[in-house]
Amino acid sequence: MHLSKLPTDKYSVELASLNWDPKFFTQMFKGIWDGNAEEVKLKTGKKFYWAKPI
Repeated sequence: MHLSKLPTDKYSVELASLNWDPKFFTQMFKGIWDGNAEEVKLKTGKKFYWAKPI
């Protein structure tokens, strides 16, 4: 399920995992080179969430 379709009033959601997305290899490499790898990973990475019913 996509995060935007989850009712926020019924679930507690937190980021469980953040991984590099190979589609954004160029941005990933540039981010590492420029020293802002975490910022680039947060912007372009694959995010996986943990959702618990409230």
